Amino acid sequence: MSISEPAPPASTALAPVSSHRLPDTDVPTDFDVMMRMAEQLAGADKFLPDELAGKPGNVLALMLRARALNVPFAVACDELYIQRKGGKISQSARLVRALARRAGHRFFTLESDRHHCVLLIQLAGEKQPRRVEFTMQDAHRMGLTNPDGNNKGGQWDKQPENMLYARGTTRAVGRYCPVVILGMGSDFLNEEMPEDQDGTFREPDDVIAAYRDEDRKLVEQVLLAAQDTDY
Repeated sequence: MSISEPAPPASTALAPVSSHRLPDTDVPTDFDVMMRMAEQLAGADKFLPDELAGKPGNVLALMLRARALNVPFAVACDELYIQRKGGKISQSARLVRALARRAGHRFFTLESDRHHCVLLIQLAGEKQPRRVEFTMQDAHRMGLTNPDGNNKGGQWDKQPENMLYARGTTRAVGRYCPVVILGMGSDFLNEEMPEDQDGTFREPDDVIAAYRDEDRKLVEQVLLAAQDTDY
């Protein structure tokens, strides 16, 4: 009778994580464990922002946010911040996009320059994308920049295309798939769908514009080019 070879030991290596997918949270569910972790992490003053260093209560609050969004604590430290007005916790546009992509939604850029950004958001399970635009005039109207163009060397002055894209993607998420960041305080969520006099909500003009003849061909080209892209 032959003796079979012993089975190799199970690997203890971590499974590879797709570079396109945001990892799940590493925050524990046990509250006592979270408290102890918060106390230890609060002492890491060289690696935490001022809002967290030496403040275990703030660290604990951030851990709860990280768990609610199902993101790693380190990601929460880098991408969540306290708004200057109101003191609410908000999130970076980069995190908003990552959460949307993890939920299966996709972004495509139609036009982008220093003055405006036009993009598409294709919701998971839908074939027809939604068109969203964000312009420098929008930024001025919302008080994000100075209307005279003097932004004192800020990011809107240094990299306007990136800032317009960031605001365009957060506007798209806020309008069409806010559930991915539900519970997070952010000003872009206040951009509600326009309301008619009868109390019903209608599609904004930038969505209707997606069906203009001059847009159709460009939209089709963008979606065709993205068919074989792994998001």
